[in-house]
Amino acid sequence: MGEQNVWAVFLGGKIRKGALVEDHELVFVVAPDEIAARKQAKLKWAAEEVHVDGTQCLRVIDGYQIRLEESLSGGDDIPVDNRYTA
Repeated sequence: MGEQNVWAVFLGGKIRKGALVEDHELVFVVAPDEIAARKQAKLKWAAEEVHVDGTQCLRVIDGYQIRLEESLSGGDDIPVDNRYTA
């Protein structure tokens, strides 16, 4: 597995039936590249017709470098919704 990075992924989709406009959600994922980040992010939001409006790899924020370290607790506190596939 390659180097893992933190990605901010801005999603669009419909969460209400019959809505004229779409809703948006910003999710964060750890992935080796943008394609994997997009696929993983889509699984984190329970919406229909989910699409990616934008992505950003986060390596440095306000002069602070982001370093990833595997958690001893395993999973994360944001459930993944497997009803919708990437």
